[in-house]
Amino acid sequence: MKRRLKGLQKSGQRDQGFTLVVAMAIGVIMLLLTTTLITKAQQDQAISTTRSRTSNSLAVAEGGMARALTELIKAHNSVLLTRNYDPLNPSTSKTYFGPDGILNNGDEEGTAVNEWENIPASSNCGTGVTPPSITYTGAIGANGQYTLKAYRYNANNQTGTFLVEGKEKTGTSYLVVTTAISSVNQNFPGVVSAEKLELLGRKISGSNGNVYYDPALSEAPGLTGSAAPGEPARGAYLNAIKTGSNDGFTTDNVSGKIIACKLALTLPASPQGTNLGSLDNTRTVLSTGGITNYRTDKIELKNNNIVDFDTTNGPIHLYVNGSAQILDQAKIRNIRTDGKPPKVGDLRIIMSASQPFKVQDQACVQTAFVYSRRDKLELAGKADGCGGSSNINGVVWMKEISTTSGDFSAIAVPEDVSSLADVLKSLNLMNRSKLSGVLKWQRVKL
Repeated sequence: MKRRLKGLQKSGQRDQGFTLVVAMAIGVIMLLLTTTLITKAQQDQAISTTRSRTSNSLAVAEGGMARALTELIKAHNSVLLTRNYDPLNPSTSKTYFGPDGILNNGDEEGTAVNEWENIPASSNCGTGVTPPSITYTGAIGANGQYTLKAYRYNANNQTGTFLVEGKEKTGTSYLVVTTAISSVNQNFPGVVSAEKLELLGRKISGSNGNVYYDPALSEAPGLTGSAAPGEPARGAYLNAIKTGSNDGFTTDNVSGKIIACKLALTLPASPQGTNLGSLDNTRTVLSTGGITNYRTDKIELKNNNIVDFDTTNGPIHLYVNGSAQILDQAKIRNIRTDGKPPKVGDLRIIMSASQPFKVQDQACVQTAFVYSRRDKLELAGKADGCGGSSNINGVVWMKEISTTSGDFSAIAVPEDVSSLADVLKSLNLMNRSKLSGVLKWQRVKL
């Protein structure tokens, strides 16, 4: 009996020890579980706080973007839409965008770009406007601050891309917005003669067919200002460029305004790109993507030779480092193979040498921007070459323009000149642009 009682006592002691171990284990588990729950709650609270701050900073960035767009809708600020503002990112010592207007695309530059500052209040043509003035940063709400970090204009795509930063306490968000940009044509310079202009009855057609000339080198050096068709002073301006009654012309053949204003041609003209040799036979020249630069020693096209510049994949700039003659029924054409109409700014014929650009007979330059700050255009067409009673369908900026006498075809300025918005600022005419719609609205990380 005693032995049995001792056995029961030992068994009870073992059970008590086991229960104690179990209780201690449960206590440890409960402690760990409580600690985990507290840590999880703290993490959830931190995540919630971070999300709240991110959400708030994003709202600030969106508000800042709306303010920036509102600022650039203003008429006096719209000249900025075709100019670039891209300062250096302190973290990388490079610009935020780069020329392509795409964030972190590898073409960022080591020098800040700022074309938004020091823009004069008026051009030398007296077409004065209020100088642009834009706010780059501002407060939103009690704790929010936005900053317009950068803006890039893409002349090829006719788009503008904004980068705006929004901050709210410790939260920071970034937005990139791309918008469509279109021109607001105000006396667009369809034909510019930086010095002497003798039109001699030739036609300048199209709603953008405004003519700029230097009054000091005209038949009426005292003229200033401008005259539109039908205005009382129109006759004096026609006589000034030798296409009025003083020279025996009774019909007004200029569709747009005639503007007595000397414009300085300042676009760079140094030859660059792949050398095509002489352009003297029928051929097709292709764009390789982006802006493709070519150079030629001379243009000597006659008979029925046609040189087609295919701008389907991007603009082509042709630098002519010699003489240029298009005779007989020869043609230079801007074409596309994707069914879309070619743009006048996508084919640019830039005279690098001090040599005239001659278009004669029934020849044609189709949908092109023809430019020379060193020499003149000699226009001696005898019949319609391009269709629409023209030998040049495009925009012409030359040092001088001379023509043979007669009511023959001449220059037809296209209706769509938006592809030349990037070169307008070189004339300091304050041509305005406008936002035509939002194409992309995207949150990004720097």
